[in-house]
Amino acid sequence: MHTLRVFLLALLSLATARAQTAEWIWHTAKAADGEVRFFRKTFTVPAGVTEATLLVSGDNHATAYLNGAEVAKTDAWADAAKARVEKQLRPGENVLAIRGKNDDGVAAVVARIEAKVGGAKQVLVVTDTTWLSGEKESAGWSAAEFKAEGWGKPVTIAKLGDAPWGDVFAGAKRGGSGAAADPESLTVAAGFKVELIYTVPKAEQGSWVSMTEDAKGRLIVGDQYGGLFRVTVPPLGTTEGTKVEPLALPSGLNGKPLGGAHGLLYAFNSLYVMNNEMDGKGLWRLRDTNGDDHFDQAEYIVKCSEGGEHGVHGVVLGPDGKSIYFVAGNHTKVPEHLDAKRPVAIGEDHLITRMWDANGHAKGILAPGGYVCKTDADGKRVELFAGGFRNMYDIAFDANGELFTYDSDMEWDMGTPWYMPTRINHIVSGGDYGWRSGSGRWP
Repeated sequence: MHTLRVFLLALLSLATARAQTAEWIWHTAKAADGEVRFFRKTFTVPAGVTEATLLVSGDNHATAYLNGAEVAKTDAWADAAKARVEKQLRPGENVLAIRGKNDDGVAAVVARIEAKVGGAKQVLVVTDTTWLSGEKESAGWSAAEFKAEGWGKPVTIAKLGDAPWGDVFAGAKRGGSGAAADPESLTVAAGFKVELIYTVPKAEQGSWVSMTEDAKGRLIVGDQYGGLFRVTVPPLGTTEGTKVEPLALPSGLNGKPLGGAHGLLYAFNSLYVMNNEMDGKGLWRLRDTNGDDHFDQAEYIVKCSEGGEHGVHGVVLGPDGKSIYFVAGNHTKVPEHLDAKRPVAIGEDHLITRMWDANGHAKGILAPGGYVCKTDADGKRVELFAGGFRNMYDIAFDANGELFTYDSDMEWDMGTPWYMPTRINHIVSGGDYGWRSGSGRWP
């Protein structure tokens, strides 16, 4: 009898552990581009909670609400949000709700609340198929008293830790990708020292993904989904006195100030902005025409339509000091009025019938896929320099003037004969680096 009870307790413990594994969930197995969905779960909180932490992520965006109040938000699946929520919890019934938004491709949200109750750790709630899923943002949908009539059950896309996302909470528990590393923990070459001069407050200044240096030695940085900031750094040897100011920018096509920069370059007394998030995707040139140290003129010099997460990205100055090079992912159309004299493929021909991606990712997109272009200061002549990439984010020239990039993989292709791992590419003029959608890619 004693042995049987131990065995049953062991089974109960195992079942509880499995039930507490968070799952990536979505309204349906396949999501449309730009789709927004809503999720909620009622759960019980015991008395005596002294500490509670929410971890949440979403592909591509997730906003979490606890009993109707927003408590955490993330706009990048790899950057899981972490928030202390013991003050928002109450003994008895509570509701955790998540608004998820997809940009393109696969979509899902994942969340977990861990707590200390009487000194012991306890998982209070995780995302799984016991949640409710809705298609419309009804009034009060995130509050405890809301009646989720007509809401259905979500589906599991993957378990936390499984591909394609992995365990995004592991990083969040250490502070997330937004937390700065201790400079003393970094290994650098002899004679070098790392100084931490600023930690970006994400709630106020977003996620800085691009940076350039202006003519006065100041940094200009870009929030991926927001505006630009100018950073005046302190002298070497001190970490005090960093000045960060938002830049007032001229308007783009939609009447709103430019932003959403994935790439920045200061050259030719101008700021070049690779806009990927607002109307008017592509390369913009900003100038200060009256000498007041503010950009007041904006020119849309190279149009690159579509793209999303695989849109326009980095921009750099060429070694000759006269040319500008920029990159775009494989969902971005090549610029209009393109000089395509180099032998870079535009369009494809296959001897063997291609298998498109089973989830429809990049279906119908042909060569060159991701590409590198070269242009002049005014964007008058745009040359297709190289192609055949998936979604590289940036490019860099070495001391010899050779160009390099780091390209992404298609993680869903792992295990197939046509899987292409992440890779460093030495980019040469006219090069084709083999990306083709589905099974059509080069060996």
